[in-house]
Amino acid sequence: MMRGFWMMKMNRTTCPCAKLRKARQTKRRRTLSNLRNTTVTGRMSWGEVEAVIRGDKQAYGSCFAVWGWGSQEQHGPRMPLDTDALIAEHFAQLIARERHVLQFPTVPIGMSRHHEAFPGTVSLSQEAAYGVAASVLRSLHRMGVTHLFALMGHGGNVNPFHAAVQGLGKEIAGLTVCEPLDALFYTTEGELGELLNSFGETVSHAGAAECSIIYAIMDDHERRVDIADLNAVKITDDMVTLGGHGVGTQGGNPEAFRQMFPYGSKGDQRKSDTTRGRRMLHLMEQALLAKFDEFVTPTLATTRRQ
Repeated sequence: MMRGFWMMKMNRTTCPCAKLRKARQTKRRRTLSNLRNTTVTGRMSWGEVEAVIRGDKQAYGSCFAVWGWGSQEQHGPRMPLDTDALIAEHFAQLIARERHVLQFPTVPIGMSRHHEAFPGTVSLSQEAAYGVAASVLRSLHRMGVTHLFALMGHGGNVNPFHAAVQGLGKEIAGLTVCEPLDALFYTTEGELGELLNSFGETVSHAGAAECSIIYAIMDDHERRVDIADLNAVKITDDMVTLGGHGVGTQGGNPEAFRQMFPYGSKGDQRKSDTTRGRRMLHLMEQALLAKFDEFVTPTLATTRRQ
């Protein structure tokens, strides 16, 4: 997993920043008034997507999009298998809704080989993960997307995604990519950093911090029955094994990981706290919106000069 704001620029073209958001939304509603009131591409026709891309390029010289990539993997006794996919989808919906950009469907399966000893986990191979990332990048570039805000809900997807961006090189020239989400889960700065590290354990896979955040997200997505069912699972002291970030994942050996962490989590999910989870989620949402605005800011300068 990465630590820091990762952004690779493949060209010099840019797009409007948050200061133009209201004008942009108003203009889009006016010029595309026949379209549905959504930016979720899965609910749109190809013609509607094409019209949005063409309209944005005519108005601003660029087109932004957001895309999430999660996983289907075990997250200990009290967290759902689709945790990472739900995280990616939640934040992608946030960006699409608040910044009115196209949202492409979240991919729900990632590279999770070291979790395969736990039933329910479905993993892509390293080659397949690279192929997924490369295929998505090629498709978005081909249709005319110029700026992609990519949200990795699963840390195991970060390396294949970066490898695909770098490996494709000139093939996706003109596409600027930003991938900021993974770093937020391991920040030590500010209020978010304090809260993440307030559970008496290292922030890691399926620990108390992540459990608190996913419960807040599940509540937002009307999955309160799931939360109640998961919370009913009994956890005893002998089921808790603490482990740092990255511990047990080296080499991707599923049996070795399960032997080291028999119940899947690297923390004590009994310590999860909905109040802190809700606050951490809010801070992450605000941080991602700020990162998106930071991503588009250079474009405004170019647009104004033109």
